[in-house]
Formats: sequence, structure tokens, C-alpha cells
Amino acid sequence: MFSGRRLAGGLVAFFAVAVALCSCEPLRKVSEECESCESHCELTYPVHTYPKPAHLDACKKGCRNFVVAGFNAVTHDMNATHSACFNACSEAYPSQPTYYACTEGCDEQFRHVGKKTEHKSHLHPLRLLMLVQKM
Repeated sequence: MFSGRRLAGGLVAFFAVAVALCSCEPLRKVSEECESCESHCELTYPVHTYPKPAHLDACKKGCRNFVVAGFNAVTHDMNATHSACFNACSEAYPSQPTYYACTEGCDEQFRHVGKKTEHKSHLHPLRLLMLVQKM
């Protein structure tokens, strides 16, 4: 009886850890996707110019909003994701200065994703050429 409880407790602990590890993976991807956008925000809203972190935080939130909206999108339409990001900013930041900072994050992440997509499309024929050259 005692070992049965211990086994059940061990299984519960195991599943709790497994669920926690699995649930962290999407958050890690959001963080990785936002790195260059958040760097842009830090350059756009430096602490010495904007002593209160509201603008910087709003810009970074825009970066994350775009990535999350992209994960939740049914289609891979970047314009729809961009609009969803702007809508999330208007809900989160009703005042204009922080709203514009948030949309700056949306715009920067949109540009970043566009560059990655463009780079992939230009890289693809080169990979094919390199493959043929190796033969």
C-alpha cells in the first residue's frame, strides 16, 4: 500500500515535469524569434532618452505580439498577422505614445520575418546548384 502511493506520487511528479518542459518550448521559440526585434527596440527607445521603460516595454510587446499572432494564425498570411499585432497593441495600449511604440515592434518584426522569407527564397536555387555541383 505504501509503495503504491509512492509510485503514484512519482508518476504524478514525472508527468508534471514532462508537461512543464513541453509547455516551455513555445515560449523559447517566441523568445528566439524576438531577439533582433527587441534589439531594434532598445536602439529606438534608449534608456537615456526614454527614462521610463513604458515605450521600450511596449515596443518589445509588439515584437512578441507579432510572433504569437503568427503562431495562432490559421493561414501564413503575414499581412493578417501584422493586422492582428496592431489590434493587440490597440487593446493593450490605449494611449498614443505607447501604442505607437508597440506598433513599431510589430513593424520591425514584420520586416524581420519578410527578410527571412526573402532570404530563404533566394537561397533555395543556390542550394540546388551546389548539390548539382557536388555530383
